[in-house]
Amino acid sequence: MGINKDVNQPCPCGSGLKFKKCCKDYTEIRNQHDTNLEFITNNIIDLTTQISSLDGIQISPLIKILTLICYLDYLSNIYIRYVSDDKKTHTHVTYRLKEYLNKFVFTPNNKASDHKFIQDCTTDIFIDIRHNLVHYMGVGDPNYNIPIIPDSLPEEQKNSIFDHLQSNISDPTILIDYKVIKPLVVQSALLMIGIWKGKLDLLKPYSQVEKEHTYGIQRVFQQMKEYGSTFIYDNLTPQAHPATK
Repeated sequence: MGINKDVNQPCPCGSGLKFKKCCKDYTEIRNQHDTNLEFITNNIIDLTTQISSLDGIQISPLIKILTLICYLDYLSNIYIRYVSDDKKTHTHVTYRLKEYLNKFVFTPNNKASDHKFIQDCTTDIFIDIRHNLVHYMGVGDPNYNIPIIPDSLPEEQKNSIFDHLQSNISDPTILIDYKVIKPLVVQSALLMIGIWKGKLDLLKPYSQVEKEHTYGIQRVFQQMKEYGSTFIYDNLTPQAHPATK
């Protein structure tokens, strides 16, 4: 993908400037694109695998759902960092989560969104659920109905609960089941990666759209490289975290 260009020749972007005065620095980033994207992909796949390791573990269903919500927050932060270098937008959880949910979760491209337990769910409803579970310390707002069921329940029993909710609750019928939400979240991560892979080859070289994509991947890569996608303290040494150096 590298382009060897005489720095005194006209820039390939068509600006009319010499290459050294225009896109020389961008070319270096462009040439690192595939390596950067591979690093990002490996980090996301690794986290997705760890999320899947919750299958079959006998812990509170609420803990599993909160784990998925944390992962969605993480993925939405990655996406916003990709599409924008405005650091102000990175701080608004609702804004970045809404962008991500609309793009990759509640979309026909995410086949896992067809499940009947969440077919009435929308981006706004899911954000309300997320905020209530997080801000009310995992128990939810007592005035907000969030039915969470153990993923270990037999499917027949889950269906009975769902039918009961449909018959007795006027609000949209949503049943929060880890086995239903997890594929929705995992598929969203794969959709995001899929959109990025091969995108550079489809774009006009040195066009503004190509630059936006390449710089976005570079921003995500730099963030992951600097802080890591995850960090677990296994000792009390302050220097353990790169941010403390």
